[in-house]
Amino acid sequence: MPRSSSESRLRPFLTRPGATFRCHADGFCCTNIHLIRPISRPERSTLEHFRTGCTGRDPNTGVYYLHTGADGACVLLKNGMCTLHSSAGFNEKPRICRRFPYGLAATPHGGRITTAHRCPCRTVGERAAINIEEAERSLVDSRGRLLVNVRAGNRIPWTERTNMSFDSYARRESEMLSALATGAEPVAVLQMENQKTRPAKETWEHLARGFREGDRFGTPGAALAWFGHALLRLLGFDDPAPVRPWSVRMASIQAQRASTNTPEETLGDWLSDAIWDLSWLGYGSFEIARRELAIRVRIFEVLVETFSIGGTRPDVAAAEAVMIVELAGGSVRWQNAAGTLGV
Repeated sequence: MPRSSSESRLRPFLTRPGATFRCHADGFCCTNIHLIRPISRPERSTLEHFRTGCTGRDPNTGVYYLHTGADGACVLLKNGMCTLHSSAGFNEKPRICRRFPYGLAATPHGGRITTAHRCPCRTVGERAAINIEEAERSLVDSRGRLLVNVRAGNRIPWTERTNMSFDSYARRESEMLSALATGAEPVAVLQMENQKTRPAKETWEHLARGFREGDRFGTPGAALAWFGHALLRLLGFDDPAPVRPWSVRMASIQAQRASTNTPEETLGDWLSDAIWDLSWLGYGSFEIARRELAIRVRIFEVLVETFSIGGTRPDVAAAEAVMIVELAGGSVRWQNAAGTLGV
């Protein structure tokens, strides 16, 4: 029986050449840097049955979430391992936990397996090529249905006025990914040197200070504050460094894992996935995505320099910088800026 059109866009599974991931079980993704939410009502029931009081409910949004301890780690985490996973099995974990760091993009060529770089397991230390079977286990729901993050159509918006077939786009994309994989300068590969920021400095300052105020809102807010701090630095403003509530965990990772890549390699790897996952379609066109990526690359460079001067090993500094620019890129504030500020 022929596959449905929707199914044909999900299989075969496709992985980006060179993409790697290995869970080191350091528990970093099980901390409040990732806002361990939302969880569904049935998931909350399962969790409360396993450990009473391990979940909470946000009074403002009504969203259920997993509690974290004083160290920012999920209360179900012990010695870097999920006690629910070890006791009841992988499938009993909430969907948000089962899925991370994987994502899935439906395309005319098949389902692209994607990975988030917010976890150092994606960016620091020895890592094997992505395992498709392992990824599929994370990408399905409790009924075995594949859950999709992005859907790409037969036409891809290349500029604000032009589009092209997905086949044509895929060829251009392949050239960019190959160049990034061989160490070519991202600025040249993505033609970022031609991307100019159009808003006035004062407008960018307002955006940066909005991010900078994030340190009032816990660990994820601190990451956004660092993004704002680096943007203010780019604009020429003096700004005191925000707090780094994840610094102890990053120091532990640095002590446990050997350096395997340079900051430039980490940047190229992240940019490759930022293109491959097709989430940039939310901006409207690749032209807009290229502009906003150009700014995030500059912020990445400021952060790597800052953390390295502070004594962090360059590859770990790059992993921390990627975590910050990826989190900020997914924020509503930044996504709105891409449309209204012409980034």
